[in-house]
Amino acid sequence: MTDFTKYVDVFLGCDSIDLPKPEGIAAEWRYIKGLCGNNHPGAVLPFGRMSCCCYSGAYSAGYGRNMPNFGGPIKHLFAENMFAGLSHFHHSGTGYIGVFYNYALTSPFYGALSAAFELRPIDAEEAIPGYYSVKSGGIHAAATVTKACALHRYSFSAEGGRIAIDFSNDGLDRRTKAFSRPTSGVITRISEREVCAEVTLQGVKLYFYVVCGGAARSTLFCGESEMSDSSYDASAHVDELFGCVFDLSGTSAELTLCISAHSMERARSHAHADHGRFDEASLQAREMWNAALSKIRLGGDDEELKPKFYSYLYHTLLKPCDWTGERLFGCEGEFYCDLCTMWDIYKTQLPLVFTLFPDVTRGITETFHKLSERTGRLPHALLLAADRDIEIKQARALAEFSIADAYFRRAGSPDGTVRGVPTAALLDAAERDIYRPEYSDFTSGGRVESATQHLDMCEACRAIAQVAAECGRTELVHRLLTLYERWPEVYDADGLMRSDSWYYEGTRVNYSFRLAAEPEKRIALAGGRERYLKHCDRFFGFAPGGDKFEGFNNETDMETPYIYHFAGRRDRMAEVLHTGNKYMFSVGRGGVPGNNDSGGLTSCWIWNALGLFPVSGQDKMIIGSPLVMYAEMELASGAMLAIKVTGSGIYTKSATLNGRRLDDFELRASELMAGGVLEIKMCDTPVQA
Repeated sequence: MTDFTKYVDVFLGCDSIDLPKPEGIAAEWRYIKGLCGNNHPGAVLPFGRMSCCCYSGAYSAGYGRNMPNFGGPIKHLFAENMFAGLSHFHHSGTGYIGVFYNYALTSPFYGALSAAFELRPIDAEEAIPGYYSVKSGGIHAAATVTKACALHRYSFSAEGGRIAIDFSNDGLDRRTKAFSRPTSGVITRISEREVCAEVTLQGVKLYFYVVCGGAARSTLFCGESEMSDSSYDASAHVDELFGCVFDLSGTSAELTLCISAHSMERARSHAHADHGRFDEASLQAREMWNAALSKIRLGGDDEELKPKFYSYLYHTLLKPCDWTGERLFGCEGEFYCDLCTMWDIYKTQLPLVFTLFPDVTRGITETFHKLSERTGRLPHALLLAADRDIEIKQARALAEFSIADAYFRRAGSPDGTVRGVPTAALLDAAERDIYRPEYSDFTSGGRVESATQHLDMCEACRAIAQVAAECGRTELVHRLLTLYERWPEVYDADGLMRSDSWYYEGTRVNYSFRLAAEPEKRIALAGGRERYLKHCDRFFGFAPGGDKFEGFNNETDMETPYIYHFAGRRDRMAEVLHTGNKYMFSVGRGGVPGNNDSGGLTSCWIWNALGLFPVSGQDKMIIGSPLVMYAEMELASGAMLAIKVTGSGIYTKSATLNGRRLDDFELRASELMAGGVLEIKMCDTPVQA
């Protein structure tokens, strides 16, 4: 079997952008968000709960050297990357999300406790999928992960090595103002090699269990004071660091750390499970990554493209995290956390997950179902925090799109379920969410202050109405379509979004080119095709004037190049996509054009490269302008889809699915899941509609 992990650059997008100087239309595009990918290179499994990475306290994953940034030149905490230890649980590509994790900061050091957690220069660094290592000051620290544990391996150049664990660490360097403190904590020394802790972080009680092979002695600490006590309640001293220290008997140690939300017994059981030796666990992690990456297999002729493709695919498959069996928020069974955030992932990342991974699809839809039953709402940004739905400022009702996307990719389940979750239950969940009190301004027929949120609600109602219609829920269909018909209210007479609305991370122009459910009516509302195309050409830089495309720097308008498909200028669509690939998506630490946002941007590029693009909330896929020449996709349905591209150039000449000509260059997602052969012929000159 091909080793797909050998192509992966785990460090992709881990630092400030380093992209080619934009030319042509790309020179007109404007960045408004942070100029870094905010990825991390830590050890993690596909959709894995545990992650382990070098900690410096930098924004936003705790790795690297950056201060918080929201656009413009990036300020740095330090000139080069630094090392203070290995931390656990990390966001992937997010911005200032409010909860930053980096729990159980584990620091190898010499000397007094005061030397632990000090920032030190990095001498060398290495990472491959499922494995991370760093060398600093004569100490080599490495990490790998299993489904429930992080495994550390330490080598010291001399005797006298120590390992300290700060169970109170929560967030980033204090200079970032992105840090927090626990509200309670109790530490217990079980033996010279084992320590456990119960700590409440972000309102969630977590159970830590640590086994340190190679330890001769263990002590507890608070502040800079080591204690002889076997147990310590730090709840009255949560403003100080608290944790444990292991003194080693030699120059090496292997440490197992488990963090459970279920119970201490669960954490202890996982920590004592037979994970094999460190190298065995690392190999198993790599094999799990190889299996995940092999869901899309590029042909041999794409050898030059493979490093970029699989690096982008890797950083697409880190989130959300599988917390199955951990009883988070009172939910038993399958449960996924870190849906961070829906507005970043609902367009491209979740449709890709639903297309390829049936078990993850079931876990996510189960999570929607369970949270709705407990709260009456669907998640908007599900974090490992008591206040888990952090805001509804940017968008509304996005989980409804994902329910529809999962349904359309069900491959026609005859049992009335979406990957095992009753469709009726998901429809009930969507209905409860749409009619939740916070959305009453829309459902009661009033004016929604934000035009984009009004459109979110309209499109969400239509998406769920499509599913409800197939399930015979006629009364629900009628009510939802009545709400959907209010979508024209968001546009002014000039065909753009309302000028009296406020816009999150964009302007009325950025939000005016959404892939509408009824594009013909949308174009007519803008004054017809000719007038609409003038708006498009100004937006993408083919004509002067107006606010510009954000150039894949942000998720706000990353799908908008495909609006040209509906406006009859697929040549323009291809030119924007290929310009974006040339100037906005690259390789290396600076290769992602903006915050990757849990795989939002990298998955967008994956779809663009495959020449297929999902229209979220609709049973529709658009044939784009592929970069690959051949790919095989192992679909969640169990079928295989082969994508064969012939000819040269960037313009599509024709497309067929299993021999059927796709004259409109569209296919249904449900058709896609049946598999077969998608053939796309390219040419060097535009083919006009």
